[in-house]
Formats: sequence, C-alpha cells, structure tokens
Amino acid sequence: MNDKLNYYALSRKGKKSPQNEDSCSVPNKNKKKSDIKNKGFLFTVCDGLGGHRAGEVASSICAKLFKENYYNNTENKEYGELLKDEIRNLNIRIMEVSRDFHDYYGMSTTLVSLLIHNETAYINNVGDSRLYLYSQSKLEQLTEDQSPVWKMYKKGIITKDDIIKHEKKNVISQVIGLEQDIEINSYRISLPEKYIFLLCSDGLTDVTLDKEIEDVISTTTDLKTGVERLYQLSQKNHSLDDVTIILVSNYLE
Repeated sequence: MNDKLNYYALSRKGKKSPQNEDSCSVPNKNKKKSDIKNKGFLFTVCDGLGGHRAGEVASSICAKLFKENYYNNTENKEYGELLKDEIRNLNIRIMEVSRDFHDYYGMSTTLVSLLIHNETAYINNVGDSRLYLYSQSKLEQLTEDQSPVWKMYKKGIITKDDIIKHEKKNVISQVIGLEQDIEINSYRISLPEKYIFLLCSDGLTDVTLDKEIEDVISTTTDLKTGVERLYQLSQKNHSLDDVTIILVSNYLE
C-alpha cells in the first residue's frame, strides 16, 4: 500500500452565510503508519444545512466523528459495510443533537467520503456533495447527486451542463440528520495506476461546469495550486456559497 499519498484541502466561507457551514476531514499527517496500513486514508466533505449555526454544527459533527469513529472501530467487518454503518450511526447522532438542543432543531448535512485502502477506493455520498476521478486525461464524476434535477439528467430531460442553470438545483432528496432511514450511495473501484480524486461541496459545482474543472486539474502541477485555482474558478463564476475542495493524488505533490 502507498503510505505516502498526497492531499490538500481548502474550506472557505461564502458570502451568503455568516459562518462556513462546510466541514472537511483528512488523515492526520502524523498518524501512525500502522493505522494507515490497517485502515487506509479517509477523506470527507460535508455541507451543512439549517439556520442559526445549525448547518455548521451538523457538518462539523459529521466530518469529525466520521473520521474518529472509523479509525477507532475494531469490528471485523468488510470496509464498505463498516463505512456505511458509521454513516448510519452519524445520522442517528445528528438527529439526537437536533432533538436535544432547540437551536439546532432540523439541522442536517450532506456527506461525500473517500477511503483509499490498498488498491481500492471506497466511496460514499449522501446529498449533492461530489467526488470526481481524474485519470488517463479524463475527468469523471463517480458519485450521483441525490436530487430531483439529477434524476431529470439521468432520464435525459436535461443535460449535465443544464444542472447549474436549473432553478431547483439546490433541492436535494437525501441528507444526514433528518430521517431515520437514509439512502447511501456506495461505490467501489480499483485504483488506476495514476489518479487525482476531487471531493467538493456544491459551492464549486453549482456554478462550474465539469469541463472547467477538468481544464484546471489537467494543467495543475501541484495539489495546493490546483485547489487554489479551483477555488478561484468558483469565485470567478460568482459562487456565493461556502466552498470546500480536497484533491488527493498518488503522483502529484
């Protein structure tokens, strides 16, 4: 297993909210090699929803506890099932906090996560935060948005590029923290020889076409610059939302 995976993360507040309601988590740089060898590299982006700081609380709980609980879990389960179990537990936890604290009532969050372990990538998403893979000079969205406009795209009613112009693009059908039963999109792929993964909130993708994202990633020479260029692209495209971006690669630094 490659224990020297490279990654860079950015999360910045947008103009439409008083605080950043996005959260993210990456493996600790000083994490023991044995933990990485046994459990892999886990990355998460969450986009919180709810008024009066509730979205910020939901996303931060989700990102923080997901990482902690995953690395501390000693159950002998297949990794894909273990991750889904942890997401279900997070859903219950956020519902409990929402119920017990009036200011946080109705809070919820999206989640997209990537676990790289040995030669496999385990991917999960709830909501419309996305994960892309750039490999062999091609960008591909691996997750599917849980939203009405995504269903319209899948049925051929609108094109992928039409999504960012649709009046209901911000309506999502699944989140963590509102319903007892949640639908988790789960994927598993074998890792390409060379890859860059992008995890991001909709602060980027609500205003940016896939081709624009591909143009940036295909010409980037290091992950920090790539993340900054993607953020600047979101601002050039007039994003008002919080923006969170993580790039993960086995060859770029």
